Amino acid sequence: MKNRRLEALDVMRGLTIVLMIMVNTALWGTPVYSQLQHALWNGLTAADLVFPFFMFIMGVSISLSLRPFDFKPSAIVVKKILRRTMLIFLVGIMLDLAEKGISGAISGLDFSTLRFTGVLPRLAFSYGIASLLALWLSRRSLRIAVAMLLIAYAVILLMFKGFEPSIENIVSKVDVAIFGSGHIYHDWVPGGRIALDPEGLLGLLPSVAHVLIGYLCGRTIAEKNNDITRLMLVGAVLTITGFALSAGIPINKKVWSPTFVMISCGMGASLLGILIYMIDIRKATRTWMTLPFRVFGVNPLALYVLSSLLGCLLWEIPVGQASLPAALYTNLLQPLFGPDSAMPSLIYSLLVVTACYLVGLILYRRHIYIKL
Repeated sequence: MKNRRLEALDVMRGLTIVLMIMVNTALWGTPVYSQLQHALWNGLTAADLVFPFFMFIMGVSISLSLRPFDFKPSAIVVKKILRRTMLIFLVGIMLDLAEKGISGAISGLDFSTLRFTGVLPRLAFSYGIASLLALWLSRRSLRIAVAMLLIAYAVILLMFKGFEPSIENIVSKVDVAIFGSGHIYHDWVPGGRIALDPEGLLGLLPSVAHVLIGYLCGRTIAEKNNDITRLMLVGAVLTITGFALSAGIPINKKVWSPTFVMISCGMGASLLGILIYMIDIRKATRTWMTLPFRVFGVNPLALYVLSSLLGCLLWEIPVGQASLPAALYTNLLQPLFGPDSAMPSLIYSLLVVTACYLVGLILYRRHIYIKL
């Protein structure tokens, strides 16, 4: 049963990584399909669902990894959790340094603009905190914790300009006060670019709740065998509730609003339920159909890091007076599809995905799984 569940989970994880790479490696400065761009402020696009889907999957995976320990704390499992948390965080820090070094933004070990937050640090601490809570709290207590975290964060956002796209936003103020403006991401909002990090420190509150929702869904899946009814019901309730509350608490990825958590977790639960039904229950998919996603799904962090480094390296390869991506766009893709088409950006991102897939396929066929 465990293996069946992991097959559907690997496919969903792989699909998420593929979409994440496509979003991150778009040819910026050229037309990009709107669903492959993040919402500028309030709102929701397909691109906005990629990272939260991965965090939901992480929560489900935690339920599987803690099962051999009977979901009880011990020195061994706590050490394992803390070790993985720090390793993911350190990889995130090193990736930030590497990307800035490749692009020429820094020289050597320059920590003056080191970003302490980011995708991998957010994953690391959300994983670590949620895992430890899952060991010490009952499922009933975890449900209460999720509700309290989301309610507390909603109150903070509403009271301290959390939905205002300015440096007066509490999310921005906390990060600037703790890290300094130079050590956080400056994101685009209506009116320009400001020091507001979508993976900032305050956002750990809803992110931990996000992972815990995935964990609770994972426990439900394990106990209900192939019955996905409850999972689909949870998905529907979360999604509908999130949209219903969005009139007062906007859906906003950049501040990771509570309604964003509910909707993305609800959609994630529904998608996982559909995949379990198709792959594990009905056996409606063929191996060749799911292979690309399983390749990405079994080595997600390794291929994500590879895509980030590759995305930077390609822009540093000169072709004439331009970089390789720019030359590819100017000399081939733009003349072929026209200056107003978003297809060139999509093709370029798919080329990066393909390059990562070929590396992942080699690892997959040799049964090499790079896990932290």
